[in-house]
Amino acid sequence: MDFSKDIERQKSVMGYPSMTRHNQYISHQQTIPSSYNNSSFIMPSNYNNYPNNNNNSYSVNYSQKYLPLQDQIGNNINTNSTSFGRYVTTMMLILIMSMIMFSIVIWMLFGKEKPQFQIMSLQVPTGLMITSTSMLGNWQVNVSMKNPNNELDIKVNQGKVGIFYETNLLAENIIDPFNLGEKRSTFLFSNLTTLPGTFLENGILLEANGSRNDSGVLKFAVQINMGYEYSSKTESKRERIRVYCNDLKVQFGHGSKDKGELIKDESVDCIGTTI
Repeated sequence: MDFSKDIERQKSVMGYPSMTRHNQYISHQQTIPSSYNNSSFIMPSNYNNYPNNNNNSYSVNYSQKYLPLQDQIGNNINTNSTSFGRYVTTMMLILIMSMIMFSIVIWMLFGKEKPQFQIMSLQVPTGLMITSTSMLGNWQVNVSMKNPNNELDIKVNQGKVGIFYETNLLAENIIDPFNLGEKRSTFLFSNLTTLPGTFLENGILLEANGSRNDSGVLKFAVQINMGYEYSSKTESKRERIRVYCNDLKVQFGHGSKDKGELIKDESVDCIGTTI
């Protein structure tokens, strides 16, 4: 009985490597010719320039292409810091320019004050005649105009002043151009006569005639439309304003030729609205 063969079978079944294969590998190694040695290889002419693994002279100079990790991190931090600094500087410049532009806009809208108007006097020296179709008279209006601004002059280009009863225009006059310096005041005196062809509703005329006969008091209104220009050494801006001076009570005598005069304890302030 051949026990060696049985042992080989048991090893194969149990997963051990076969001795037969091992023996074949050993036989193959022994068949390599003895003349097959290092002298059979032809070395390149620059073989000696290659690094020798047997000594410690093997080194590669990475400095020309690669930086150490710490230097790379430092360079990245410096680059990021520079970019962030530029970003902050740019944002600050944009913020400053925006604030300057916003200040200019605010000054243009709110940095100047409208001229101020007051009724100083209102008279109807020749009396008031109320007919069945109109209200005939001559009104003398004295209006104070003040420029409340510093370093801003007001140049009036054109304007009109009118006298109203209820909402009906009775008379108007033109305001000539003039200049008003900073913190200065002037008087606008107007002599207004009933316009030809002025007609009022019969009901309004009857009511006015009744008030005239009862208390002798009639309410009028003065309205001013004016175009002007703010001017300084650096800039100018044009505006238009409409001024309302309402509820001006005028006391008349009982006769048609008795003059009328404004009832007041002090000057009457007017309201101006830009248009």
